[in-house]
Amino acid sequence: MTWPAWAPLCPACARVQKYYEEKQYKKGLKDAEKILRSPKFCEHGETLAMKGLILNCMDRKEEGYEFARRGLRNNLRSHVCWHVFGLMHRSDRNYPEAIKSYLQALRIDKVNSHWPSGTAQLRMQR
Repeated sequence: MTWPAWAPLCPACARVQKYYEEKQYKKGLKDAEKILRSPKFCEHGETLAMKGLILNCMDRKEEGYEFARRGLRNNLRSHVCWHVFGLMHRSDRNYPEAIKSYLQALRIDKVNSHWPSGTAQLRMQR
């Protein structure tokens, strides 16, 4: 079995996500920047999107959206990038765009069970 080129990133990306979930944004930003400094992974879509989400949480919204868009441009087929984009829109109470992003993530990753309920909640908030 051959591993994908991004396989060495898995532990580092998991740490970025863990830091985001624990609201340790500075540590998450530092790890994301460390990954993106690598010439091989400087345009890694999921990491760019997570960096954007963390910046968004640190009240650097414009910069956060720029990174999230860059992440999407680099990996349009990533459910993580679309989910992050949906989280950012939801935090700004832009529910129609959040729903679109969540539905796109769901189209890509059909087995993730918590997204349909999140989308349903957003539709009720509209």
